[in-house]
Amino acid sequence: MLEVEFDPEVVEKRERGKDIIEGNQAVDSDLTEEKAIQIWSDVSNLVMDLTKISNGISFAARLLDLNEVKFGEEVGNRLDDPIAQVLVDPEEIDDGWTIRTTAVLTFKPMGDIYIDEFSTTLLDDIDEEFKESYYQEFVKIQCMADIVLNLMDSSSGKMEREDFTNKCVTKKNYDEDVLVIDGTDTSR
Repeated sequence: MLEVEFDPEVVEKRERGKDIIEGNQAVDSDLTEEKAIQIWSDVSNLVMDLTKISNGISFAARLLDLNEVKFGEEVGNRLDDPIAQVLVDPEEIDDGWTIRTTAVLTFKPMGDIYIDEFSTTLLDDIDEEFKESYYQEFVKIQCMADIVLNLMDSSSGKMEREDFTNKCVTKKNYDEDVLVIDGTDTSR
């Protein structure tokens, strides 16, 4: 249990939180204002502790994911110079920081698109007015075109379903930023 590594008392803290939420704690009939403030302080500290544990687990899971480390496998040197995701306020960024923005686009079947896959590769023929009026749709078409071009470039005919699904994910580098285009949901 990864949570116990972050805080050995996590199970007890969860039980206390559960008791508070379910109202299982005894209520003192002569509750003073001072004691009530202490109880609220304890509850606040408990919530803060549980939030820190949750944030720590999320950070660790994201660190492993960004560095392509799976639970149970040999880490090797992949964490010698790790990539970590830390959320920062853009107003507080120092000039010396190395910042890389990663945007992830995930395609999910949501509605009707009236364009076939191979027509997406003809983006140069799309009207400028369409690009301006329907920018989000244009970006999606452009991303779909990238997947189709990736499939066309790497395919010499038939391929296994797993290979096809893997080729439905592409990455584009824009200076320091990365755009991940994930069409795996639509490949099934």
